[in-house]
Amino acid sequence: MRWLSDSARAAYLTLAVVALICGVIGILLPLVPTTPFLLLAAWAASKGSPRLQKWILTHPKFGPPLSAWRSQGAVPTSAKQLAGAALAVSWAMLWFKGFDVPVLVVSGIGLAGIGIFIFTRPAPVLAEQFTHPRIDDRFCTDNLCAGFDDIRCYDGCPAYADIRAYHDPEAYHE
Repeated sequence: MRWLSDSARAAYLTLAVVALICGVIGILLPLVPTTPFLLLAAWAASKGSPRLQKWILTHPKFGPPLSAWRSQGAVPTSAKQLAGAALAVSWAMLWFKGFDVPVLVVSGIGLAGIGIFIFTRPAPVLAEQFTHPRIDDRFCTDNLCAGFDDIRCYDGCPAYADIRAYHDPEAYHE
């Protein structure tokens, strides 16, 4: 993050805080989306404040789904079901309000596209359930290799400092 100026970091931090507030409001208000704001907050926090990013990703409610999305592109089954119900209710409200057929068709196509995207995402796989296919017996034992968070990198590795700084940015400074 040294390459970012203080004003750029402040802008990212401001964006992260605003997106986080909008995400929390989305939890309370039914028509305001939560997930896109939380994804935006996690992304902006990674640029502006590693401490805020760490808080978001380790939060007991927000952290697991965001971590699953970042590492696996996965959406929990309960979130898929809730999203599907919300999409169906949204389209039904348009229909009951008596909107014209072109509006219903266009909105139906758009909502169906969103639904297809959501329902084609995989379900999260826990790290202890994750197995790699057998590559070579010298590297894998019992068909288990490195999991998602199992990074083995030592002092001789050129990426060692970057990995340590990513996992604990406050504790590691060069």
